[in-house]
Amino acid sequence: MPARDITEPRCATSRSGGVDLALVNYHFGTKYQLFAAVLERRGAVLNDERLRRLAEVRSIAAPRAPSTEAVVGAFLDPS
Repeated sequence: MPARDITEPRCATSRSGGVDLALVNYHFGTKYQLFAAVLERRGAVLNDERLRRLAEVRSIAAPRAPSTEAVVGAFLDPS
């Protein structure tokens, strides 16, 4: 396999997932569509966690507004 094929997202994904590249192509089309699907799926998970952490920051600070640092921390570090 040529070196450039190793870095192709669909090749790496299909090899690590143990699926045929044709299935990846069928379900996602282009590598850009695959990348968008991965970002959309992971983004939804991260967004849910950010919203949960922001709600937590607000409840801890209530009845006052949370600090800027707490809000930024909840948004940037949704661990």
